[in-house]
Amino acid sequence: MRNTILLRGSIGLAVIAVAATACSSAGSGSTTGSGSGSGSGNSSSPAQGSSTPSSAMAGQTAASLTNTAAAQLYAGLDQLLREHVDLTADVVQTAITKGPSSAGTKAALAALDQNTQGLGAAIGSVYGPAAQQQFLKLWRAHIGFFVNYTLGLATHNTAMTATAQKDLAGYITSFSQFIAGATKLPAAAVAADLQGHVSTLETAINAIVTGNPDAGASLLMAENHMAGTGAVLAKGIASSMPSKFTS
Repeated sequence: MRNTILLRGSIGLAVIAVAATACSSAGSGSTTGSGSGSGSGNSSSPAQGSSTPSSAMAGQTAASLTNTAAAQLYAGLDQLLREHVDLTADVVQTAITKGPSSAGTKAALAALDQNTQGLGAAIGSVYGPAAQQQFLKLWRAHIGFFVNYTLGLATHNTAMTATAQKDLAGYITSFSQFIAGATKLPAAAVAADLQGHVSTLETAINAIVTGNPDAGASLLMAENHMAGTGAVLAKGIASSMPSKFTS
């Protein structure tokens, strides 16, 4: 399983490299948005059906990305965002079976961070190095929150789980502001999509930790949700930077 995941991750990085080349190697400007940090918010219960609208949205939005560079960007984002879900699940599964401090877990985290760097490169190729670094800071923080959520579930530490959910709620606010500032997409719409990501991945993590036989289906739902996210992001990025996405 690990070899398959890493191979797919390599493919994703190759695709995003093509997209970055199409967008040109020099990024311009930086985004404005709030920094990272945990905010307050009510923890949400995982919503099993929340990925369906995003999946439909993915098809509609992807179909509108006829520009070559924008379509390549979408292909790269779609691959990398799906990989994010798969690799996060691999971290969870490895931490549960081999221990959170094991060499296997450290390797799984390293593979996940390679995926994160690929996503950061996509952002940086359009908005410049400052935006890339801000993205990496926020994205890595939310991965840490998911890890804490996993450990809280595995050790039956309800306080740790609740804190992780509160941190994820804060991440939804800060990251949606960052994305909205860069792409001009409505912050509320971005936040709603991020809530879907958090909810579906929480569902998958719960299933993995508890050994639920529906873990595979839950993971697929979380992955499919990210297809919608990638399509919306690609369209927003292309619309916000038309000079980089001309035919």
